[in-house]
Amino acid sequence: MTRQTCRTARMTFAALCSALALTLVACAATPHAGDTPGIDQGERYAQALELIEDAQRLTDRGRTAEAIEAYRRSIELTPSIAAAWNNMGELLMAQNQFSDAVTAFERAGDLSQTDPRPPYNAGVVYQSQGWARDALERFELSLDRDENYLPALRGAVRAAEYLQLSNTATLDRIKRATLAETDEAWRDYFQRQRFRVEAGLDAD
Repeated sequence: MTRQTCRTARMTFAALCSALALTLVACAATPHAGDTPGIDQGERYAQALELIEDAQRLTDRGRTAEAIEAYRRSIELTPSIAAAWNNMGELLMAQNQFSDAVTAFERAGDLSQTDPRPPYNAGVVYQSQGWARDALERFELSLDRDENYLPALRGAVRAAEYLQLSNTATLDRIKRATLAETDEAWRDYFQRQRFRVEAGLDAD
């Protein structure tokens, strides 16, 4: 995944705070197993958010190992924040810790079931290791959440190419990707895949 893609996929701290504002109030009075004595749930959330902010600053400075540790500490405090899992997964993927990265992305996807980014990120891991079928499954899950999410459209079409799939679902993704795409290299790629898939459908 490119630095630009990671930056796009990363859940920002400001957006996270907005999304969790009501959750903090609701969870403050609710104890959880394993809570640190003397720290209520609201304080744990606040500390976890501060650690996420620290981790993002460390990431921007290239201090990856420290950023991963900050995310881990955030998760220990409050394991229900999807951003911590997703962002940590990106760093683990960059460190070639692929199994741990997939685990983190899947956890983020479970926690944020409308966000297309965690399953997409898991698909990127599988695709980088040559597991096209597993990659396609994750890209399809991402597209179930947002059928026009361009990174997942790109990934799904490429996985279909690796698997030599020629079906109407792939052709539909090629059409939607072509309409959304602004990069000429990708547009040329989608045009070639359109010809491949249509030829396969005609042969059937």
